[in-house]
Amino acid sequence: MGHDSILVVGAGVSGLCTAIFLARSGARVEIWEAAEKPGGLLRPVLFQGVPCDLGSHRIHGDALPILQQAAPTLSWAERPRNGRLIFCANRPAERTPPFASLGRVERPVACRHVPYPLRLRGFVQGLGPTLSARFFVSFLRREASLRKFLRWEADRTASSDLGATESEDLGFESFVRERVGDAAYRAFYQPYVEKVWGLPATAISKTVAKKRISTAQPISVLADAVRASLRQQPAAARFLYPPQGIGALIQALCVEAEALSVPIHYDRRFVEAEAAQFARVVYTGHLSDLLPHQAALRLGHRGLYLIFLAFPASTLGPVDTYYVPGRGLWFGRVSLPNNFSPGLSRRNESLLCVEIPEGTWGNDLDFTQPAYLAELVRQLHRAGIVPPGLSRPTAVVQHFVPRVYPLYRRGWLAEFRRELEHIAQAGRVFPAGRQGLFLHCNIDHCVQIARDVARHLLSGGSSHAWIAHCTRYLDVRVRD
Repeated sequence: MGHDSILVVGAGVSGLCTAIFLARSGARVEIWEAAEKPGGLLRPVLFQGVPCDLGSHRIHGDALPILQQAAPTLSWAERPRNGRLIFCANRPAERTPPFASLGRVERPVACRHVPYPLRLRGFVQGLGPTLSARFFVSFLRREASLRKFLRWEADRTASSDLGATESEDLGFESFVRERVGDAAYRAFYQPYVEKVWGLPATAISKTVAKKRISTAQPISVLADAVRASLRQQPAAARFLYPPQGIGALIQALCVEAEALSVPIHYDRRFVEAEAAQFARVVYTGHLSDLLPHQAALRLGHRGLYLIFLAFPASTLGPVDTYYVPGRGLWFGRVSLPNNFSPGLSRRNESLLCVEIPEGTWGNDLDFTQPAYLAELVRQLHRAGIVPPGLSRPTAVVQHFVPRVYPLYRRGWLAEFRRELEHIAQAGRVFPAGRQGLFLHCNIDHCVQIARDVARHLLSGGSSHAWIAHCTRYLDVRVRD
């Protein structure tokens, strides 16, 4: 490679797409990947012969055009969306081994299933009229003004309102309670963020709320719910998915990169001195790996335990994904690969991917150990995900994915901007992608950012200009 060539660090979806967009325009590009294989968070786990995704991945219809630009040969199947939100009432559990050291564990005494995407009739039937009325009354009494109700999205996308310091950051709790009311906040939003991030909701930035809670405009949600109740299917009730799993996207991108003669070097970590031969570097690895130790700690992450289970049953029902916000169950989400695509099915066996956020657990537990596994299966029974007759999985594998959820503490943005400015001063490094920009985002956002940074480089843009541009990605809406 010559001094006018570009190095792309990372062979995940962001790095591969960046290299493809650059190479198509004639740039000389090379990819360095620290792992032995490509894919990053989209690299599947082979379980029982099935390439299972690292969690629940799906593509929404409006995201397809940008993905087709990157991987034009990949085929996509339209699939029905059939999720369930599990709401459990709880009572304190006895503190008995092996859970005594984990603190207070709440055991649900009753779990209700609410169809997701939300449908008005299903919501009321799932929660019951009393609880539904409580949520509705609480929503009407919330502190938000009518003006904020009507300008929901304008409020969500106000970058200047993210909060540069902790005192300016309203915080997750205040931001959400103001918008959805106290009942919904305590039942869903507070336990979910505390389960995922392992911090009190009062310590979490409103950035989390802006990315997730405010993605749903109240009027739009209500309209979709009414249309669904009238049997007019909302767009969110279907999704797109590669028949052989989301890993097929990575395979298609690798084929595209090879066709463009883009070399990919595996087991090759980024070292600044070794990259001196390249004029510019697009960095899609973890931002914290570029930072001094203390800054890396302040801009930390939480990881995710993935426990893959196989049960001797031809089906566990039609649901593709269960969402579990409450504290009474360890897992935050459970997906069934065969309901994402028939190509991921096994004869007379059903597979589950159980997601347990790192939260306060730490990163060194083994949920496949007998006591933990038995409790996990009991929780799947109580949640109504696995029937009680299936008490022993035929196979189980654990996979821990580090650094999945950016730890957005209140006031994190000031530190983020300061560290990006340090990177910009080097003049040749362009951070991009989910990891490189400390983002919580979807696959299509990564592809869009890849196209943007490629265009910026091809136009001769500077690192300072790119980093100034990057703050707009902080407001991307996370969809599921």
